[in-house]
Amino acid sequence: YLGILAAFTAMLPAVAGAAVANTVTDPTEYFLTCLHLLVNVGMACKDLFGATKAVATARAMAERVVGLLDALEGSTAPAAVAATGDYTAAVQLASLAVGAPGAAPLLSNLNLFLAHGDRLLVRGPNGAGKSSLLRTLTGIWPPAAGQALISVPTDQVLVLPQRAYMPLDATLKEALLYPDTKADASWSTSDETLSEALAWAGLEQLVPAGCTPSAAPLSAGLSGGEQQRLAAARLYLHKPQLALLDEPTANCEPSFASLLFGLCKERGTTLITISHELRLADLHTHELVLDGEGSYKLHGLQ
Repeated sequence: YLGILAAFTAMLPAVAGAAVANTVTDPTEYFLTCLHLLVNVGMACKDLFGATKAVATARAMAERVVGLLDALEGSTAPAAVAATGDYTAAVQLASLAVGAPGAAPLLSNLNLFLAHGDRLLVRGPNGAGKSSLLRTLTGIWPPAAGQALISVPTDQVLVLPQRAYMPLDATLKEALLYPDTKADASWSTSDETLSEALAWAGLEQLVPAGCTPSAAPLSAGLSGGEQQRLAAARLYLHKPQLALLDEPTANCEPSFASLLFGLCKERGTTLITISHELRLADLHTHELVLDGEGSYKLHGLQ
C-alpha cells in the first residue's frame, strides 16, 4: 500500500491535470477518491488470492479423504479393533502390523499386553509408525496384519489428538464435554463441576466474571497450550478407562504433564501416550521404542 501511495504521489500532477480537464473542482478530492478505489481493488485481489488458496487446500484435503476411502474399500484386512474375552488385558496386540492402507507396513509383528491401569509411552523417530499405531487403535486404519484387541467399552475410550478439536461458535460447556452432545447423559454436568475441571486445568480465566461455563463463549484465540489444557480437562470430566494420547502436553509446561499423568495414575486409567518428550518416561509404567525400521523394543519402567 505504501507503494501505491508513492505511485499516486508521483502521478499527482497528471491526476490534477485530468481533474481540471474533466471539470473537477477539487483535484485533492479526486486524487483521494482514486486512491481509495485502488486500495479497495487491491484488497479485493488479496481476498481473491486467499480464497483461491483455501479452495486448493480444501481440494487437496478432499482428495486425501477420497483416496483413504478407496483404499479402505479395497482392503481385505481384519477389523482394526475387536473385543476380547480376556478382561485381564485392557489392550492386547497380537502380531500387529500397521501402516497406511495399501502401503508397506511401518511397524510389524508387534505383540503387547497392557493390563488395566498400565501406562504405555510410545517413542520413536518420525515415520516410525507411532501415528499409524494410534490410527489403527482408534479404527481409522485397519491393521496390515494381526489383531488389536481391546476389552474396554467404546464409550469408555477417549482420544486426545495432538491438535485438539475446538468446536466453532460453541460455549465452554460444549467444548469441555466434547465429543458428547446434548443427547448424552453427561450433558447434565453442573457448572460447578465444569468450573472445577477448568480450575484443575488452569483455565478458570476463560469464564468471564459473572458468567458460567454453560453460557461463556469458547474463545477463538486460545493458544496451543490452552487448547491442550482444555482437551485434558475433557479427560478430567469423562473419566475414561482407556485414553489414547498424541503429544498431549507438547505445548504445556512440565508441571502440567505431572498433573495430567498423576491424575491418570490416581484413577487407574489405562494410557497409550505418543510423545517425543523423554521426561514423560517417569510418568508411565512401560515404554515402547520404535526404531524406524519396522522393529521395536518394549520394556518396563516401574
